[in-house]
Amino acid sequence: MSKKTSSGIFYKINRAFFRIASFFALIVDKLLYSNRYASLVSLAIAALLFISVNYSNQQANSITSSYTFDNVTIETLVNKEMMDVVGIPDNVTAVVTGDFVTVNAMKNDGQVSVVLDLEALSEGNHRVKFGTKGFLPGLSVVLSPEYADVSLQRKSSRTFVVTPEFINLDRLDAQYIVSEPILDLSEVTINASNEKLDSISMVRALIDVKDKKESFTIEAQVKIYDQDGKLMDVVVSPSVVNASVAISSPNRQVPIVIKPTGTIPNNKAIDSITMDFESVTLYAPQDILNKISMIEVPINAESLTADTKLKVTIPTPDGVRSMNTTTVNLDIKLKDKTTRSIEGSQIFFENNIKNYEINKPDNAPMVATVIIEGTQARLDAIDVSKIRVSLDMINISVGPQKVKLVVEGPDSLVTYRLVSDEIDIVVTQKEN
Repeated sequence: MSKKTSSGIFYKINRAFFRIASFFALIVDKLLYSNRYASLVSLAIAALLFISVNYSNQQANSITSSYTFDNVTIETLVNKEMMDVVGIPDNVTAVVTGDFVTVNAMKNDGQVSVVLDLEALSEGNHRVKFGTKGFLPGLSVVLSPEYADVSLQRKSSRTFVVTPEFINLDRLDAQYIVSEPILDLSEVTINASNEKLDSISMVRALIDVKDKKESFTIEAQVKIYDQDGKLMDVVVSPSVVNASVAISSPNRQVPIVIKPTGTIPNNKAIDSITMDFESVTLYAPQDILNKISMIEVPINAESLTADTKLKVTIPTPDGVRSMNTTTVNLDIKLKDKTTRSIEGSQIFFENNIKNYEINKPDNAPMVATVIIEGTQARLDAIDVSKIRVSLDMINISVGPQKVKLVVEGPDSLVTYRLVSDEIDIVVTQKEN
């Protein structure tokens, strides 16, 4: 076959397809752009869409699904003024089964509960079936438990003393102290069964002190607890009492005293200590503050080999709730150490509550020799009359014995020691 003949055949086939395509295109144009046929086309398309959606819904509705609701709320219908109920479970589990669409709608809503209707029942023991509330029609609902074994007991009233109790004390700033609260009522009436009334252990008015900074009056919720400390669901009247609480912030400013421990190397002693502040403010109950006249801050003397700058922690005394600072910066200067002997320091008798008379066996004066060590400038400034040698009489009995002496002085940067820290004494009872 020649090339010319082949080209003619392909041309004729192409012309035929073109005429067919043009024919169908002309028909489609008449249908889409003709007012006469437009409504018929729209109706056909709508019918196709309806059939498609309806088929999809039928497919979804044909699928069975289930969902479990845990901890479903229990609504109890009962005359709470007259009856007390024992035996109601804490919660109920509900399993729903049905078509996928309804179960999914129920799952998303979630507003379901079970009902325990006790209104028509008298005092005594009963088995009652739970009802349902809020579940969509067409669903199968299985409850666990299905029944509640309850005991209805007639209520009576009893008066109890209410005791105030603070809550959120950890949210009260440590510098503040709350006083004993004053309640406008000392007693409340509790309405419950005799069994519950007999199990009541504590009646508390809860006073919230969170973030309080000044005296206040508050409505305190009254809570009832059983013998195991568990909160009880009983009717109490009144359910709140007014509580008045005074808040104070007792404080005291006391000096910081640096107390070196151990021996400074290289025959050196502390000549001066400069602190960024020399006192600290303590916050505590007043009886605690009255016992504190200073705070001793220990430092390790053995680590002082040259002039030193330190940051040290201030110890918190027992009973102190807060301090305005917990650290202090020290600038320590050293100089050569010198020694001085102080003779004839009087011996004082502490805690001589039995009024004993104390003497040396040879009736020599009750004095001791004290050795003091420090820099020359600090020793020159010592008032020797304030050096105190003492004997604690708390465990001393009548008769001859050897006892221990202690010594202390006015300057904490000077060391004090006795030539002899033991002496022989004779103790006698004074004649009345």
